[in-house]
Parts: sequence; structure tokens; C-alpha cells
Amino acid sequence: MPRRRRRSEPATAPTGRSVRDVGPPGDLAVRWYARAVSPLGRKAALAAGDVVSLVIFTVIGLIHHEGGVTLGALLEVVLPIVAVGAVAARIFGTYRRPGLATLLPTWLVSVPVGLLIRKALFDTPTTWHSTAVFLGVALAFTLLFLLAWRLIARFAFHLEPSDVRAHSAP
Repeated sequence: MPRRRRRSEPATAPTGRSVRDVGPPGDLAVRWYARAVSPLGRKAALAAGDVVSLVIFTVIGLIHHEGGVTLGALLEVVLPIVAVGAVAARIFGTYRRPGLATLLPTWLVSVPVGLLIRKALFDTPTTWHSTAVFLGVALAFTLLFLLAWRLIARFAFHLEPSDVRAHSAP
């Protein structure tokens, strides 16, 4: 059983060095956290953040168009997109090699196919014209939310642009 550290002892980063030695004072927590999170943890966090981004898009849409948010309505919109997205992410390696080169194809497949599945199952939107309009809005805003999340994740996980480029190759 590992020894518990005393309050007077500095915390150590996963490298074994004192947290104080990791970087500039304002950067301590970010650097330590980035090194402490495993690659599997980063993949799980990216996937969870992607789903949360889609849920936020859906909640905003339900508030503005349906007048309220219910669990059934939320699942009706989000589940088809997330299900198709999970399959597409596996095919394109979205979480094995995080970056735009893998995120964009996953997004471009999952949103339209998920919305077509929703139309087939629930007949909503009711007309093909409104489906096309909704698809355009959904593509624009889901991409906006996903990119905003990925930008936040890049800084939260302390990924350098070179790390992202190295992982974006197919």
C-alpha cells in the first residue's frame, strides 16, 4: 500500500518529479492533469465531450422549437446520431487518432445518416423540405459545437498542434 503524503510534502507528477518542477506556476495544474490522464482517459473524455456537444445542440433546438425538453424528445434526436457516430468513429479512428482528419468524416456521416434514421423511425421532420433545412442547420451547428469542444479539449489535455497533426494522419 502506497504511503500517504503529508500536507507539507509537494504532490508529485506522474513522472515522479515534484509538481513544482513541472512548469511555470500558472501552468502547474494543467500540466499535471494532462500528464496524469491516460490515453484511454483522453479518448473517453473526447467521446463524452462529443456526446455532450450533441446533447447541448439538441437541448437548444428543443427549447426553441418544441417549447420544452423531455427525455423522450432528447433521446429521439440524439440517439440515432450518437449510434451512427459510434460506428463511424470506429471506422474512421476518431478517438485512436484525434484530429480534424478523423473528426470531419465521422461528423459528415453521423449527422445526416442519424437524421435520416430519425425521419424513418419517427417521421419527423414531416416533409422532405423541412428535413433538408434541418439537416443544413444540424450540420452547421453540430460542427460548431464539436469544434468548440475539441478546442477546449486541446487545451485541457495540453495537446500541442504537432500532437494533433501527428494523430490526424489516416
